[in-house]
Amino acid sequence: MSNDGYVLDASALIAIIAKEGGWKTVNKILATGNAVATPIALAEAFQVAKRKYGIRSDELRSALVGLGLRIENIVDEDADEIAFIQERAQIAAARIGVSRQLSMADAACLALGKRLGARVIFSDSFWEIIDLAGIKVLPFR
Repeated sequence: MSNDGYVLDASALIAIIAKEGGWKTVNKILATGNAVATPIALAEAFQVAKRKYGIRSDELRSALVGLGLRIENIVDEDADEIAFIQERAQIAAARIGVSRQLSMADAACLALGKRLGARVIFSDSFWEIIDLAGIKVLPFR
């Protein structure tokens, strides 16, 4: 996957299933057949879907796979990148004076996007202030 692929974060996975803001954009991305998510993002989506909407994890997985989502595993080389991304996020937060941290799930999405040369689809504007050389991010809302 290079330049035409997408990595979806948990909020994008929830948006498509719950028809939250931006779901049509996520739907178009899934229709390309080039959308992936990390197992960590999927686990986060499972938790949110159950808590907010009463959707079981098997229902969510089935729906997402039916829409064309693939799950891409995190590999050893991603670990260093995840740690580096979280460090960059802490620096960015300190620079603007907020006590914000990037979640492990979000850092994993960004690391996967870098490895695959894919665009990372997100809803959290915090990602945009992090110095992420080599990582392309795109908000869906």
